[in-house]
Amino acid sequence: MKRLLFSSLALLLAANVQGQSVKQITPAHLMQAQKVIKQTNEESQVHLFSSRTDYAPIATEFTLFSNGMSETIIGETYYDLQTNSAIQNRLFVHEDGAISATWIMSTNSQTGFPDRGTGYNYFDGFEWMDMPTSRVEEGRTGWPSISGLNGGEIIASHVFDDPDLFTTIATRPEKGSGDWSESLLPNSDAAAYDNVWPRMKVGGADGQSIHVISNTYSLDNNYITYSRSQNAGESFDIIDYLIPEIGPEFYNGFAADQYALDVQGETVAIVIGGAWTDVVLIKSTDNGTTWTKTIVKEHPIPLWTDAILVDSASYPEFDGIIESSDQSFSISLDGNGDAHIFYGLMNYSNDEINDDSWSYYPGSDGLVYWNEVLQTEEVIAYVSDANGNDTLDIQPDVDDVSAIAYYGKSLSSYPSSAIADNGDIYLIYSSLIEEFSQDQIDLGNFGEDVFLQHYRHQYIMRSQDGGTTWSTPYDLMTETTDPITGNSLQEGVFGCISNIVNDNVYLTYQRDIYPGLNLQGDEDPITKNSIVFMTVPIADFENLATEEIKVSNSDFSIFPNPTANLVNINLANNTDIATITISNILGEAVKTTTMTGANSQLSLESLIGGVYFITVATTTERITKSIVKK
Repeated sequence: MKRLLFSSLALLLAANVQGQSVKQITPAHLMQAQKVIKQTNEESQVHLFSSRTDYAPIATEFTLFSNGMSETIIGETYYDLQTNSAIQNRLFVHEDGAISATWIMSTNSQTGFPDRGTGYNYFDGFEWMDMPTSRVEEGRTGWPSISGLNGGEIIASHVFDDPDLFTTIATRPEKGSGDWSESLLPNSDAAAYDNVWPRMKVGGADGQSIHVISNTYSLDNNYITYSRSQNAGESFDIIDYLIPEIGPEFYNGFAADQYALDVQGETVAIVIGGAWTDVVLIKSTDNGTTWTKTIVKEHPIPLWTDAILVDSASYPEFDGIIESSDQSFSISLDGNGDAHIFYGLMNYSNDEINDDSWSYYPGSDGLVYWNEVLQTEEVIAYVSDANGNDTLDIQPDVDDVSAIAYYGKSLSSYPSSAIADNGDIYLIYSSLIEEFSQDQIDLGNFGEDVFLQHYRHQYIMRSQDGGTTWSTPYDLMTETTDPITGNSLQEGVFGCISNIVNDNVYLTYQRDIYPGLNLQGDEDPITKNSIVFMTVPIADFENLATEEIKVSNSDFSIFPNPTANLVNINLANNTDIATITISNILGEAVKTTTMTGANSQLSLESLIGGVYFITVATTTERITKSIVKK
C-alpha cells in the first residue's frame, strides 16, 4: 500500500492545547478527592425509581444512493463530542432485525448542556421512530453503550451529579417500547473511586452476563476496572476489579475512553492504551473470572512520567520522537474467539520536563491492524491520496497545523469494526480529506465560521482473508458531499459499526458543516449535528466506487456571491419547472419558490447574514451551491 509522505511538523502544539498532557486529558472538575456515592450494603444495584417514556414510532427521511447504500437522519445533537478517544458500542442489531441506536444528545445549545443524556432511536424492521426530544435517563448522563438483553434493552452511561460520578444502568424488558428503569452500578469504595466513561456488553453461555469496564478514579491515578453481573443485572459478583498487570506496578494510569471492549459467549476481550503506555490486550475465556495479558504495541519507555525528557538528545535512536497509539481503539472477536484490534498512530515528544504537558504531532497518520494469531502490526489505511502525487497535501502548507481541525488524533482514526459470521472483517474509520473543495475556498473564514480546514469523512474497508489483505477504502460520504449534487461542507466523525453484519453493514456517524468540534479544541460555533444511520450492501462490496454518481450537465451558477440582497440563479438549458430551496447551515429550509426557464432572481433581504445553501431541483437533477448573505 502506498504510504503518503508528510512533514515531521516542527510546530508542536503547546501546553494550552486540550488533551496534550495526561493531566489535561482528565477534565479539572473530575480531579476531586473523597467523592461519596449513595449505595446500599448489598452487592446489588441501587434503584433510582425513575423511568422515561418511549417515543411514538414515525418514519424519518430516507435517501437511497446510486450504489445501493442508504442513509437516514435518526437524531440530532448540539453536544458534538461523542468520545474522547475510542467509540462506544452505540448501535445494536437484534436477532429479528430490529435496531437500537444511541448517541450523546443535547437538544439545546445552553451553556453546559444541562439536558445532555442518551439519545435513542429504534428501527422496528419497517421504520425509525421520530427523532427524540428528550434523553433516556432522568439525570444528566453521557457516553452510552447499548445491547440487547432478554428481548429488551440495556444502556450503560455515566452520570455527573457534582460531586458524584458513577455509572448508571438503564433497562427495559421490551425493546423499542416501554419505560426505562435506572439503577447504579455498585461501587467497591465510594470514598475513593468513581466509575465513568463506561463500556458495556452482554454475553455469557446463557446470555445473562453483563460486562462493564470503566475509568475508575482514585486519589492518585486513574485505572480501568471491570465489573460483572451473571444474572442480567440483579446483582454484581465482580465489582471494580483491577485486572492484573494493568495496575500501578505496570502503568501510571489511563485517561478517558482509551479502551474498547468486545464479548462473545464466555470470551471477554479489552484493548487499552495511553499516549505513553503499551497497547495491551486483556482477555478472559471464562466469562471474566481469569485474565491474560498480551502486549500489542510495546512502548519504549516503561512507566514514563513528565520527569523524563524525550527529545533528540535523550533518545537519539528515535530522533526524539516516540511512536505510540492515538488511543482510538476498536476490538472484535472472530468465530474462534481471536481478537482483532485497530488503532490510530501518533508521534509524541517531551522537550520540557515537569511542566504537566507533552507534545504530539498533528500530522501523524496511519491506521493499524493487529490480530491475535499473527501478532504483527500492519498499517492498513492512510489519508486518501486524492490527487495521486504520493504526498500528503495540507493546505496552505504541511507545516501549518491551523488547517488541521483539532481532534488530538491521527489523520486516520476512530476505527470501529465488526466480523461477519463467515469471517469477513469490516472496518469503518474517519480520515482527513486531502484537498479543499471549491465551496471552502469560495467561503473562506469569517468570524466564527472557519471553513479553511480539512474535512474528515467516513470510510469503509473489508478483509475476506482474515486480515491478510484489505479492500481499497471507500468514502461513505462521496454522494452526500459531491460538489455538484450535494453539500461539500460536511464533516463525518465518530462512526460506529453495528454488532451484526448480514446482507448489509449497519453504521452510524455524526455529521455537521464545520471541520472540528465545538466542545474540543477549535471551539466551533454550537450548531445542530446530525446522527446519520447508513446501510451498506455487502453484495458487490468491492465495486461500491465503480457506480457513477449522476451529475448534472447543466451550467448552474449563482451570482453575486457574496450578496447583500439579490441573487441571480442561472440553470442553462432548463425547460422544466424547478424548485428552489434556500437552507441555513442547520439544513432547515428558510425560503422555497419555483422557477421556469433558465434564469431567476431572488431577494434575500429577509435573511440574516451568514452562510446558506441554494438547491435547485428538477424532475431529473438536484444541484446545491453555497452562498454568503452579507
